[in-house]
Amino acid sequence: TLFAMNILAPIRSLPLRTCLPLSQLSPIALSRQRCSSAQRPVRSMSVMTADPCRDARGSVPDPDRQNVSMVLKDERKLAWREYGCPQGYPVIFMHGNLNSRLFEPSWTASHADAVDASVKVIAVDRPGYGESSFHANRSYSTWADDISQLAKHLDIPRFGVVGFSSGGPHALACATLLPEAVACCALVSSDGPYLEPGLGPQMLQKVYKAETVSESNSMDLVKRNEAGLRKAYLGVKREDRRELALRDLDEAIKQGFQGPAQDCVLETGEWGIDWRGVAGPVLIYHGDEDASVPVDVARHYERELTGRGRLAVKVLLGEGHNLIRRNWKAVLSAVAHTAKNGCTSCR
Repeated sequence: TLFAMNILAPIRSLPLRTCLPLSQLSPIALSRQRCSSAQRPVRSMSVMTADPCRDARGSVPDPDRQNVSMVLKDERKLAWREYGCPQGYPVIFMHGNLNSRLFEPSWTASHADAVDASVKVIAVDRPGYGESSFHANRSYSTWADDISQLAKHLDIPRFGVVGFSSGGPHALACATLLPEAVACCALVSSDGPYLEPGLGPQMLQKVYKAETVSESNSMDLVKRNEAGLRKAYLGVKREDRRELALRDLDEAIKQGFQGPAQDCVLETGEWGIDWRGVAGPVLIYHGDEDASVPVDVARHYERELTGRGRLAVKVLLGEGHNLIRRNWKAVLSAVAHTAKNGCTSCR
């Protein structure tokens, strides 16, 4: 949208000693009884397994992984940054409109929250944003192919995806088109397929303040919104947060406004993917007071995807579009847990 502003595995009970029954032992024998080494209790593997992220707690993101890039098959550049636990479960994050790989979901706590969730975050610049080359023919399908190439480059055959705002449709596209790779998809304050009858022109007006969105007017829309965001960010009282927000905004538009404008055209047009066929699991987080992307969008996803045990929807009362700021760790923890263990709450 234009308005982007551990669960531990169950520990098995320790096995009981398999010695002779008490009824067969005298008091003296009972006091002296010892089990053989084969009979001694063995510690559960979950108890013995060390926390792979323990050493990452209190750390800072690796400075050498904050502007990483690769060359795609068509010779475009794809850039990303990494933070969180280096040995954690891989989650690829897809930012909102007028954001970039530098977006800090929970401000200065983003890295620590990812570490606590035992997750390694890979935050990617979409084409035309930040350091990633613009792609004139970008679609949700080509984006999924970009992510497939990235995953192979990083040697991560299975991973989770999280999409915030305009990143939501991109995450859903990856989950739909890369079912063997995407183990869990989370949509946070996600935009929706606004062209569909379930949403339609009325929702388009609410989200974009326009009757139509096209290549001809999308550039003006994002420029207008960038000015509004910049003014809002300059008014943020906390200096550290103000600097983070402005740094991210500057990075998002360093190539111009083509990337953000392209997002607007994509989400308001034909998506070109059968997103209703996504295998899941899909976790949806949306605030009931979201004025940028109304909760009706989440309800549309809910109507269309409920069934086959693949969807879980969480509407957060009193939350607006930027609920990710206060729920980043919870989202990452849920994605990693669901990717590993399945979704028991999905319908």
